[in-house]
Amino acid sequence: RTTLWVGLLSAVKYNLNRQQSRLRLFELGRRFLQTDKEVKQTLMLSGVVVGAVAPEQWSGSSDKVGFYDMKSDVEAILAAANITGAIEFVPAEHAALHPGQTASIVLNQQVVGLLGRIHPRVQKKLRLKAPVFMYELDFEAINAMPPMTYQAISMFPAVRRDFAFIVDQAVLTGDVMKATRQIMGDWLTDSVIFDVFEGG
Repeated sequence: RTTLWVGLLSAVKYNLNRQQSRLRLFELGRRFLQTDKEVKQTLMLSGVVVGAVAPEQWSGSSDKVGFYDMKSDVEAILAAANITGAIEFVPAEHAALHPGQTASIVLNQQVVGLLGRIHPRVQKKLRLKAPVFMYELDFEAINAMPPMTYQAISMFPAVRRDFAFIVDQAVLTGDVMKATRQIMGDWLTDSVIFDVFEGG
């Protein structure tokens, strides 16, 4: 098999047809790709997400999962593997994924994964009743990162700053974050884009 997504999508279809509308499934297994000289096998971590963001409850919303919800899940997996600042999400294309909602996962200039929404054409062909979001990660590449280390808590309080930038609408969020990390260097422990304003 060249991807684990085929088996996961079969499991999604099976569950959706049995009224299980909120699914979070994953698989750790090997995929096989034919190169010019040999068949290369890679241990992959793949997953699918479909349905509501949170379980059904009286006080919660019934928002459906979106691209950024799954991206957040992938970031949590990478953070558990001690991968935070070095990761980038770059717009990409894949035949099985939606052209506007697909990204390569890049670690130190090397593509280690892919995530995105299933292509509407594939969704229709499989007769899936809801949009499905999928990811795959090269498990060996992310597992090769050095283990997490701990240090004493600073005796000085943290300094938090809010910055506002005027950028063209075509500028990617990842590029803004990358520039911030380059400028701040070791002084930066965390950064987040928490608001977007458009208009006059």
